[in-house]
Amino acid sequence: MYVFAVEIVSLLSAIILLCQGALYKRNIQDHRNLIMYKLLKLSIFVFFFFPIAHAFHFLIPFILLYFISFMKDPELHTGRPSRWFYNLPIWKKIAAAKNSSIVRTTILPPGSYIFAAHPHGVLPFGICLNIGTNASDIHILFPRILFRGVALLAERIAAPPRSIVFSKMAAQRSYYQEVQMNHY
Repeated sequence: MYVFAVEIVSLLSAIILLCQGALYKRNIQDHRNLIMYKLLKLSIFVFFFFPIAHAFHFLIPFILLYFISFMKDPELHTGRPSRWFYNLPIWKKIAAAKNSSIVRTTILPPGSYIFAAHPHGVLPFGICLNIGTNASDIHILFPRILFRGVALLAERIAAPPRSIVFSKMAAQRSYYQEVQMNHY
């Protein structure tokens, strides 16, 4: 019973902190914003991992190790890139199997760039493969550019409702086309 109470408290605190702007107030020099952001992360962690720790006690050491890395806030600073993970040989095999590649149309002078890809969706696998890993030898095509993948939170929130709306619109359109064709 207390697991359910902890879940409710952590969910309510996350909702309250989100309403207070804990997610988008990234001025961490202001101690109030930093505390709100840390409390939001703590409540999210408790909400997702407390039931797992309660059900599977042998996972508690691993959950605590993950908690330490989760609370270090790499997303507020420079991130936590891993050259080892970036250069895994399996990425090249997956890219070859999925026929995924990247094309450079012009040579770029060194500097800061933003690479964007469209169309995108909930899981843009080709983009993740070609830009987020070294599957297509992107470091040879674009030397001296360090690639980091960025996912927008709004994309994750907006994609499912957008898909539902589009599917409803397509269903209604086909219904109206059928009505017009049959002269009902």
